[in-house]
Amino acid sequence: MLNKEKFAKDLIEIAIDGEEFGFSGKEIFVCFDDSFCNGCKFNKKGSCSEARRQWANSEYKEPKTFTDDEKALIRVLDKVKYVVRDYKGFILLMTKKPMKNNYEWFGRDAMYCTINLLTSATFSAIKWEDDEPTSREEILGE
Repeated sequence: MLNKEKFAKDLIEIAIDGEEFGFSGKEIFVCFDDSFCNGCKFNKKGSCSEARRQWANSEYKEPKTFTDDEKALIRVLDKVKYVVRDYKGFILLMTKKPMKNNYEWFGRDAMYCTINLLTSATFSAIKWEDDEPTSREEILGE
């Protein structure tokens, strides 16, 4: 299912009113003015209209959810910007955005750790199969 199919009802209502829309990562909203740009996933992509088109025609992915323990751990580790899972199932905490090849996530400043021994934060929503690293903002819901 494409995003435009998943959110068709909301998109039609916004279009009928002649408005433009943004996407928070979880829900569609009407763009009233520039004050909504900070919470919009299209804001970081250059042209909003092109980003909307690409998003609408891409596959819908259920948003990841994180436990309070997982959020608390990331808040405490304030230098961590991305979290990924390697092919062996270990969580990697990254201070810079990593890249992925067929065998590993790689990048500068990776912190390898087995956090499941230290806390109940297992980050089960993060999978090796993910194409992109999970950002701090996504985990904290910002």
